[in-house]
Amino acid sequence: KEEEQKRRTPYRYLDAIQSWAPNATAVCTLGDEGCVARSAGVTAVCNAVATPTQVKDTTGAGDLFVSGFLAAAICGESLQKCARLGCIAGAAATQCVGAEVSDEVWDWVQEKCC
Repeated sequence: KEEEQKRRTPYRYLDAIQSWAPNATAVCTLGDEGCVARSAGVTAVCNAVATPTQVKDTTGAGDLFVSGFLAAAICGESLQKCARLGCIAGAAATQCVGAEVSDEVWDWVQEKCC
């Protein structure tokens, strides 16, 4: 029962956001488990993105997630693709110490996105 309640929490969050702003795109990040997003009645789930190395630092991961998600949204991509690009960008931030991403990690991002 506790496991079921934990799984439902992101969806309750999305419901709450959309009850306040029905036309909003709502996103709940799940750390190393990915994210869930909802917009216009469509729900997208993105599972964790495998990274080339273990997590070194989570500084900036949320900021890069938002940047990736919004970049895809601005380009008119599907909600699923927005969620995936957000997860990829957020995962990239965990591959370096501090808030800057190395050239090698950006190469990894390019490989994952293309």
